[in-house]
Amino acid sequence: MADKIRYPSKPIENMDISKFRTMKTNWEFSAATLGKINERLNKSLEDEEISVAVAGSYGRLEASPNSDLDFIILSQHELEDKKVILNCIKNVVDELSIGPPNLEGVFSEVISVADLVDKVGSRDDTLECRIVTLDYECF
Repeated sequence: MADKIRYPSKPIENMDISKFRTMKTNWEFSAATLGKINERLNKSLEDEEISVAVAGSYGRLEASPNSDLDFIILSQHELEDKKVILNCIKNVVDELSIGPPNLEGVFSEVISVADLVDKVGSRDDTLECRIVTLDYECF
């Protein structure tokens, strides 16, 4: 089983961030928190064929303890019970005291890969995030 969330093992290729204390602290915090989220989601959603794409400060690995978690759930097929998956992620976010995403935006939604591909660049494209974490088996 592939990880539900993947993220870079280094902040920026060929860049020594040790000189930039805040950047280093935020990267370490982001990576550690995403690791905890990933561990919990892999256990609780192991049978779900989904990927979780993170955006915003976590997607850039710039999160701090005050950051919220902006995410989109990707699936190749229509999911039977989206609420179960969303509740599982909400519970993990609550356990780790992470702020929830703004519910008025596109984050915290389930979207099929087909819809994502069809909408990118179209007039219906409301996604303003960079997908940085994928379960490639989903594709």
